[in-house]
Formats: sequence, C-alpha cells, structure tokens
Amino acid sequence: KYWDPKICLKFGDEFLKFIHRTVRNDYDKTIYKFERRAFGGVSVTELPPTSEYAFLPDWYKAIPEIKQ
Repeated sequence: KYWDPKICLKFGDEFLKFIHRTVRNDYDKTIYKFERRAFGGVSVTELPPTSEYAFLPDWYKAIPEIKQ
C-alpha cells in the first residue's frame, strides 16, 4: 500500500488551516510562497505581487469585489 487516503486528507486539512492562519494580505498585495522543509515543517516567504510566482491574470485582479 503506497498511500492512505486518511493521511492525505489529514495533511490537506492541516495545511489549509495553516494557510488560513498565515495569510493576512490580499492577493494583489502579497504572494505567499509555501515550501516544505526537508526534515518537516513548512516555510513561508512573503513576496511582492510582481513576483515570478504570481499566476492570477490581470483581468481577474481587475474584477471589482462583490459587496454583500
């Protein structure tokens, strides 16, 4: 058996919770780069929105937010 779906789901759940606790700026202000460390854990680097890791197209960022 190569992988256990319960372990994968637990990892995904914990990683999304980590992202929720970490991300504080909007996508147009900061790019967050998450990297898994070799011996466990995740490092986070905050980069400018013009970073090479940015992938949202300009047309998407130009859409006004929906007010509720």
